Amino acid sequence: METAIRWSAVSSAPPHHFVLVDLLGHKVKLNEVTSDRGEDLEYRQLSQHSKFPEFRAFDWCPSNEALLAIGLPSGTTTVLKIDEDANESFSFPIKNQRYCNAVAFNTQGLLAGGLEKVRNDFCLNIWDVNQRLSSPDTDSGRPQVEPVRKLCTSEAVSSIRFFVDQPDTLIAGVGRQFLRIYDLRDYPGNAAIQFPTRRVNNLAIDPLDQNYFASAGPQGDPTVCIWDRRFTSTSNAVMSPSGTGSAELGQSRPVLEFRNAIDTSNVSASPSIWSLRFARAKKGSLGILSSTGELKVFEISKKSVHLSTGPNRDSSPPGGNFTEEPYVRRIRNVQRPYYDPFRKQEPTSRVVSFDFTFANDAVEGYQCMGLRANGQIQILRLKPPPPPVSFSSQGELFLGRNETPKTNSATPLESNMVSSKGFTVYGLDRSKRFSIVDKFRNINSGPQYSESTPEISNISGGGISKEITAPKYRSSREAHEALYSFTPQIFKMSNPAALYPGTVMRCRCDGGYLFDCEKNQKIVSENPWLQEMWAWIGGMDELAEDKATTYEMMDFSFLGVHAIWHNTLGPNPEARKIPSDGNPHTRYTDAIIALRMQLECPRFEGIKTRYPDHRQVCLAICGWGQSEQRLKTIIQQLVRQGKHTKAAAWALFHNQTNLAVTALTRPTATESHKLLAMGIAAYNNVGGFRRDPNDEAWTTLCRDIADSLDDPYSRAILALVSNGDWKSVIAEMSLPLRDRLGVALKFLNDEELTKFIDSETSNSIRAGDIEGIVLTGLTSQAMDLFQNYIAKYNDVQTAVLAMSYTNPTYVSDWRFWHWREYYRDAINSWKLHIHRVRFDVQSTKKSENWDDGVRIPPPPRQITLRCIHCNGAFAKEDEEADVSATGGSASSAVPAGEQPGELKSYTLGGPGASAGTICPKCGRHLPRCGVCMMWLGTPDVSTPGGAAAVENEDPMTRFLTFCLSCNHGYHSNHARDWFAVHKVCPVADCQCLCAEHR
Repeated sequence: METAIRWSAVSSAPPHHFVLVDLLGHKVKLNEVTSDRGEDLEYRQLSQHSKFPEFRAFDWCPSNEALLAIGLPSGTTTVLKIDEDANESFSFPIKNQRYCNAVAFNTQGLLAGGLEKVRNDFCLNIWDVNQRLSSPDTDSGRPQVEPVRKLCTSEAVSSIRFFVDQPDTLIAGVGRQFLRIYDLRDYPGNAAIQFPTRRVNNLAIDPLDQNYFASAGPQGDPTVCIWDRRFTSTSNAVMSPSGTGSAELGQSRPVLEFRNAIDTSNVSASPSIWSLRFARAKKGSLGILSSTGELKVFEISKKSVHLSTGPNRDSSPPGGNFTEEPYVRRIRNVQRPYYDPFRKQEPTSRVVSFDFTFANDAVEGYQCMGLRANGQIQILRLKPPPPPVSFSSQGELFLGRNETPKTNSATPLESNMVSSKGFTVYGLDRSKRFSIVDKFRNINSGPQYSESTPEISNISGGGISKEITAPKYRSSREAHEALYSFTPQIFKMSNPAALYPGTVMRCRCDGGYLFDCEKNQKIVSENPWLQEMWAWIGGMDELAEDKATTYEMMDFSFLGVHAIWHNTLGPNPEARKIPSDGNPHTRYTDAIIALRMQLECPRFEGIKTRYPDHRQVCLAICGWGQSEQRLKTIIQQLVRQGKHTKAAAWALFHNQTNLAVTALTRPTATESHKLLAMGIAAYNNVGGFRRDPNDEAWTTLCRDIADSLDDPYSRAILALVSNGDWKSVIAEMSLPLRDRLGVALKFLNDEELTKFIDSETSNSIRAGDIEGIVLTGLTSQAMDLFQNYIAKYNDVQTAVLAMSYTNPTYVSDWRFWHWREYYRDAINSWKLHIHRVRFDVQSTKKSENWDDGVRIPPPPRQITLRCIHCNGAFAKEDEEADVSATGGSASSAVPAGEQPGELKSYTLGGPGASAGTICPKCGRHLPRCGVCMMWLGTPDVSTPGGAAAVENEDPMTRFLTFCLSCNHGYHSNHARDWFAVHKVCPVADCQCLCAEHR
C-alpha cells in the first residue's frame, strides 16, 4: 500500500476532515470536505506535514485531530502534529532497534507501539502522549521517556487496537498465533485473555458494538474472522504475563469465519487483504479491501439463541439463558477486482484505501470514501438492495421502497405507511381489508355486457382509467383473464387492488365459500365465470343426489360433454361400477338412452345424426336440454332481468324466432333492441333463414354493426342473420363456451362436432379456462385444467372445492391432495380454524362411495382425557385397544393391586357412575373444579338417570375445561365466568395466568 486515507473520528458533524497519507512521498495532508454530493469528493487542504522519514504503520488520534502517530523501521514511534504547517513532531525511541509493525491511539492519550520479535525484550510498549505534550517542543537534551506499560516479551506484535468503551483495554495480534486482550489497569503479573489463531493482522473493532472485532490472515490467506470478546473459555483465558502457555481443550473460536472473503481466482494478481474497517454509522457492517481493488461490505446481524442450542453454550453468557448468535444478513459488492471480466479496468484505477464516513445516506444509513491508485478520491455509495415485498398470512401486502416518503401524499396506499429502518412499509388498514372485493364488482368485462348502446363500453372499475379506450371486443376467455390481469399501460394499481390475490381467498373463506353452490355464486358475484361454474356444479350435484345420473350400475355423475360424446367414463371406470358382462359400447349406448329418459329430456331436434341421444344428454349438460315450455319460462326470466339480447339469442338458437322477436320488443327494451328485432323479422322465413348469395351489402352491414358492439349475444345474432350459417355463431369467440357448444351440438354434423369438442377441450385445458368444465366435467381432465388455472390465477381454493365433489370418489390424483393440504394450511394461517373444520367434515362427506363409506379417513383423535390414577381413557372403548393406543402394557391400564398381565372388567354403579364423575375403568373420582370444588365430569346418557340429569341443562355446563399450563380443571361455565373477571388461576397458591394462554 503506497497511499492511505482516513476519516476523522472527531468530526462527526460538519465540517468533516480526513487525512491523506503518502507513504512513498513521506507526506501527510489534513483536508476538509467541501462537498460530497457528487461522485468525486470535493475538499480543500488545511495543512501538510512532510519532514519525517520512511514509516511502516500509522494511526490518527481519535480524540485530537492534530496528532498522527507513525511507526519507523527503527522501532521508534513518532507523533506528528499535522494541524499546521510547522512540521513539528516528537518521538518515543526504544533500546533494541527493529521494525515497528503497528501503532494505535486510545481516546485518553495513550499510544501503543507493536514491534518485531527480539530476545529478552518487550515488543508492546504503551506511552502516555499527554506527558510529552506538556514538555518543551523539542527532543534535544530530553531524557528518554519510559513506557507506562511493557507487554509481550519476545513475541512479535503485528496489529493493535484500543477499545473505545474501555480505553484502558487493548487487543493485539501477538506472535502470529494469538489475539490477546490486555487490561492496562491490572498489575503486570495479571492474566490476559487470549484467542489462539493465525489471523492476527488488520484488527478492526466495531465502534457501535465493541464486543465484536475482526482480524485477517497473513499474506495470501483470504480468511477473515469475527470474534466476540465476551466468549472465552476458562481453560485458555488465563495466561502468564509473557503470554507463554499452550492452548487447551475448550479453545475459543471465532463466532464467524469467512474462508474466502475476497476473490482469489486470479493467482497472478496475488490477491491479499489490505484493510478491514467497520462502518461508523451502521452497526455490524464490515468493509474488506483487497490488493486487487475489490471492496466488499459484510452486513452482520444477530439473533438470540437459547444456550441449549447455541454454539457457545459452554461459554459464559452475557446474561440470562440466551446468547447472541451473529449471522451474515447480506454481502454487498462495492467494487469489483480490476481484472473482473464484466467490469474490466486499469490497475491504476483500482481502490487502494478506503474508510467509512459519518455522513448518513438517506437509504443505507452509511457510505464510504475510496482512494484510487491514480490519486482520485471518491464517495463510494452502496447500491440499495431490492425493496422488500411480502404478503402476510392474512393477505396483507407489505411493500418497501428505497426513498424517503413524500409527506404530501394523499393516496390510500401511502396513508397507511410506516417508516422502519430506512424503508417505507405499506400496510392495509385492517378495518378496510374486507372491502377489496368490492373494488372489482363494477368491472364490466364478463359475460354480462351492456346492452343499452351499440357503442363500446370502456372498462371502468377497479382503478382502470376511463380515458383508456378498451378493445372493440374480447373473447370470453380474454375477458375472464382481463378481470385478473391489468397491464401497466392501462392500469395503475391501488392499495386494495394490489392485495386482491391474497385477500380475496381469505374473504371468500370467511364468507362461507364451501360446498353450498348457491351461496358460492353470491360470494363470487364479481366473477361471472365462477358463478357459471358453480351453477353447473350445483345442478350436477342435485342430479347426483337424486340418482338421476345413474343407470343400473353405471354412474355418470359430474361427467362432461367430452366423456359422454366419446363413450367413456374416464381413466378410472372401476370407480363408476361398469358391468363386465356384454359389449361395453352397446351397454354404454343403452345407458345413454336411459339417461336421457331419466333426465326428462325431449327428443333431439336438429341436424341429422347417428347419436341423437348422446347429443341430447350433452345439451342437458350444457343447460340446453329444456322442453319448449321450460324454454319460454327461462326467456321470460331473462327479459325481466333486463337481458333482452341473451333471451333473444337463446330463443333463436332453439329455432324460436317469434319468441326472439318478442323478447326484443318488450316495453323494457331499448331502441337498439327493437332495431335488432327488425333485422331478425325482416330476414326470417318460416322454414329458416333465406339469403341471396350475391347480397354482399346485407352481410357487410351486419358485420359493421357487429364490430361496433361488445355484447356477445348481439354479435351472435348479427352473425347468424348476416349469412344464415350457424358456424358463424360458433366462431363468435366472445360468446360463452357453453352457448357455442350448445349451438355446435344442434347444428354441426358428427365429424365436425367431434373435432370441435376435442379442439375446445384441449384449448380449455391448456389455457386453464374454467368454462371448459362443461367439456371436461370434474374428471381427471379437469385436474389438468385446474392445474393451469391455478398457475394463471393463483386460485387453489376454487380448484380444491370443485374437485372435492369427485376426489377421491371417482378420481384419484396426487395433485388434489397437495392442493388440499395447501388450502388447509392456508385456512389455519388465517386463523379461521372453524372454517377449516367445516371443510374437513364436509369434504369427507363428499367422498362417500357406493357402499356409503368415506374415501377420506377422518383425522385421528388429537386429545384424549385419561384418568390420573390408572391412565385409562374416559372414552368408552375396548380396554385392550385402549392399552395399545397408549403404547404401554396392560398393567398400565389397571389400578394398583391387580396383576400386571391381567385385564379386569369393572361393573360400576351408583350416583358417581351416572353423574360421570368417576373413571369408568378404575372407579376413582375425577379431579375437582378449581372454582366450585365439586367433582368434574359429564353425565353419561346411557346410564340410568344420566339422560334426566342433562334434560333441562346447558350441555356446556359440565363440560371439562383444562389449562394447558398449570393443568387445573374447571367446569366450562365456571371457567367462563371466572376468567371474564380474573386472569389468575382460581386454585389457591397457583400463580398461573390461565387467561393469557387462551
